[in-house]
Amino acid sequence: MRKASFESHVQATTKPDAVEGGEDFRTTLQNAVSCVQDLESFARSESMAPTALSAKSNNQFTDLGSQRIEVMGKLIDILRRSMRVRYELNFIEVLHA
Repeated sequence: MRKASFESHVQATTKPDAVEGGEDFRTTLQNAVSCVQDLESFARSESMAPTALSAKSNNQFTDLGSQRIEVMGKLIDILRRSMRVRYELNFIEVLHA
């Protein structure tokens, strides 16, 4: 009897979709999808960059690389915190990004 009341109390006080940091699953998934889309955009930008880089375009290329690293870090952080998001994301999209 006591065990059943404890379990019902735990279920009532915890959010099923809660993730560390106060975000719910949908918000976390949307943030992860946004990171993947940003990474895909960066990849397209890099593929359209000219092969012979001038000093100005080289600086832009470096800025693009640092932005890409920052977004990758955000995505990794999301994937570390949320097991459910790991399974919901399309792995092929993440791989290509």
